[in-house]
Amino acid sequence: MTNNEPNIYNYHDYRSYLRDMLYFYKKHSKRKISLRTLAGRSKVSPALLSLILRKERNLTAELAERIGYEFALNGQQISYFKLLLILCDTKENDERIKTFQKLKRFHEFRDKNKNDIEANQYIADWYNVVIREMVNLPDFSREEKNIQEKLIEMVPLDRIRRSYQFLIENGYINENEEGLVSAQKNINCSGGVYKLSLSKFYEDILKVAAKSIYTTDSEHRHLLGHTVALSRQDYLEVVKIIEKSLKEVQQIQNKKTAEAVYHVSFMCFPLTNRAGSD
Repeated sequence: MTNNEPNIYNYHDYRSYLRDMLYFYKKHSKRKISLRTLAGRSKVSPALLSLILRKERNLTAELAERIGYEFALNGQQISYFKLLLILCDTKENDERIKTFQKLKRFHEFRDKNKNDIEANQYIADWYNVVIREMVNLPDFSREEKNIQEKLIEMVPLDRIRRSYQFLIENGYINENEEGLVSAQKNINCSGGVYKLSLSKFYEDILKVAAKSIYTTDSEHRHLLGHTVALSRQDYLEVVKIIEKSLKEVQQIQNKKTAEAVYHVSFMCFPLTNRAGSD
């Protein structure tokens, strides 16, 4: 591999990898492999490869192997390449999550995607964000049993132990002269992994929300919702309102008088396909 050659372990999207490799072979490599050349050597039509790159067709595992051979990938790299097909094209979020766990078994992936792996671990388990905020409660105790009893949904003690250790080791919780505090730390994560992690978080947090709504007195929770038909422009206006409102919520937090950890969500998502879409 030359200095300019794309490293497959830097990629979560196989289409981006294909585009970059074709550009590399066009601009930097003595081996000139165009889309047409790659199609011929892979025994498919150039039109099919173009459709794949435009997300109008999906790459098959068999074709991925042939392309991997043309790109001089070794067996381990081809295995990684084929996992990207599942990560990109499957419609099942559980399958994507399992595939991401398999990607983490490649030490090259772990070395090159440390931020993504950390962010995925933090976001994907809903109780991490809760425990991070719990340290701001005046009566917080780091005893695992105490943390477990305060959570609305039961979390096993061993998971609480691992969560607390993860939050300390990665700087989400700090300790100063006043005790433990949640740290101001940004989440650094690529788009695909963030989307995957966030979908898992909301899948779980909404289940916790259902229990919280049922078990919490109405004076301690507030629910509002509205279903409405929107244009693209209307949707963008709603996004501006949500972002402004969230910033206002973030400004009112007073850790010295906090009594419980709340999750405040502003959501806007489609319940139908857009007009004119397939």
